[in-house]
Amino acid sequence: MNITGNKVLNASAEKVWAALHDAEILQKSISGCESMQWVSDNELTAELTAKIGPVKTKFKMKLTIRNAVENKGCTLECTADSIALGNADGQADITLSEVEQGCELGYTAQVKMRGKIAQFGARLLSPASKKMIDGFFTEFANNLQTQS
Repeated sequence: MNITGNKVLNASAEKVWAALHDAEILQKSISGCESMQWVSDNELTAELTAKIGPVKTKFKMKLTIRNAVENKGCTLECTADSIALGNADGQADITLSEVEQGCELGYTAQVKMRGKIAQFGARLLSPASKKMIDGFFTEFANNLQTQS
């Protein structure tokens, strides 16, 4: 499934770029995220609890930043594993563009699910995935503004 969107942020591309590399801002932006830490120059690990349909479960995540062009954009790749539900892989291509109001952050995300989680079906997973991804970028924008 593909999810696209954009947010105009009242901040420079440099500030948005820095926030995309700030584990504290990223953790606060992911609903249910309990921990996040850098393990290399382009890789973070995280743990979160999420409710998918009727099931609430813990996920261990790995986030990798690829194709980084400073202050212009990058690709965020994510793998999330749950003992109870299986796993999911996602990728979000992020672009940053200077606009009159600050910086426009655009994103195109794809999500693939395997295991028990995939048995919920697209009718349930598509809205949940869209809500989670859109929620991340909304919270990211909010957290960026509070860092000012």
